[in-house]
Amino acid sequence: MPKKIKVYFAPLQGFTDAVYRKTHGDFFSGVNFYFAPFVSMDNIKSGHIKKYNYNANEIPQIIVSDSESCKILVDLLIEKGFKNIDINFGCPFVLQTKKFRGSGILPYPERVSQVFKTIENYSDVNFSLKMRLGLKDDSECLNLVSLINSSPIKTVTIHPRTGVQQYLGVVDNKMFEIFTSKLIGKNIVFNGDISTAQDIENLINSYPFLSAVMCGRGLLKNPALADVYKSDENDENVIKNKFLEFNNALIYNYLEEFSGNVNSTLVKLKSFWDYFLPTTDVKVLKKIKKSNAIEEYRVFSTIAINNFKVGL
Repeated sequence: MPKKIKVYFAPLQGFTDAVYRKTHGDFFSGVNFYFAPFVSMDNIKSGHIKKYNYNANEIPQIIVSDSESCKILVDLLIEKGFKNIDINFGCPFVLQTKKFRGSGILPYPERVSQVFKTIENYSDVNFSLKMRLGLKDDSECLNLVSLINSSPIKTVTIHPRTGVQQYLGVVDNKMFEIFTSKLIGKNIVFNGDISTAQDIENLINSYPFLSAVMCGRGLLKNPALADVYKSDENDENVIKNKFLEFNNALIYNYLEEFSGNVNSTLVKLKSFWDYFLPTTDVKVLKKIKKSNAIEEYRVFSTIAINNFKVGL
């Protein structure tokens, strides 16, 4: 059997929170690391970062626009025990990009340089970078090659779209090839449009230098995606049973997270069906979305899982 590369779970704001990450890890073993959604200076003001606790198989992510915010956030995460920290140069949403954060920093090499100079002071931390090819122009990444090569960044995850594309249009494989060919001594991770185990195999065939792939929406659609890839598990009944157990655990764990508040729990659980099991019958999906009680939600989500045809 060909050697399998690592699979990382991408951070998705509003979806892959601590409850989801832990629950997923309890039932599916194929993910090597879970990247937590980014923390920012805004999170410090809200107190959100106080809930950010160390977990060995999780990597926190920061989103910054300058050296000052970078230092503050890195120091806070180090205090919490983290030795691996990811830097977000990829977020495509205007709320962040207008503040020169996420993909909004990519057109400004001087800001990128500030961030990289700051992390040079943390020799005991393993830094990684998640980025787009650019904000508006996919060639913006080429202006950052020398900065990335001379930085302490060890791993570069690339989503081959621009920020303004968000998740629309096709990935730019040609620019991905050009950009990665210029990076020296970095682990390269591909992120974007990975929905099946075959997608991962195709990427490895196209880019044998990849050290890992990062999946976000693909794992939300099919939580067993990494397991299928790693173990060639193709027994539909086994996968469905895992989905049922996972679904029940999410119900229980979110009820606990929201101190038994049914409305808050249902709002959270229903949101996952924006991605989970995308071929679910429309009528069943409507029943799930309109559920007003936990048992009602459990019944219709179970029907959806039992009827789902697992795309491997």
